[in-house]
Amino acid sequence: MAGIVAGIHAVKHALESGAEVAELLIERGKKHPRLNELVHLARAAGVPVSFRPRQALERLAAGVSHQGAVARLAARKRPDFADTE
Repeated sequence: MAGIVAGIHAVKHALESGAEVAELLIERGKKHPRLNELVHLARAAGVPVSFRPRQALERLAAGVSHQGAVARLAARKRPDFADTE
């Protein structure tokens, strides 16, 4: 199950906490030192970074104030309880 994290602080926490971030999306054309910091953190962690229009981030954030940053979390594998018998 994949998830979305939106907002500068939430995305930074996801990157720094070791969460499996699949992609960082930054609002195209938006300039801010904290967004630059997120890009550097993501690239240092090997996370792909893409720059998208504001509308794309708004769709992904689903009403949450994204502040120009959205992270897609990697899908987590569900446990297979069939092997527990």
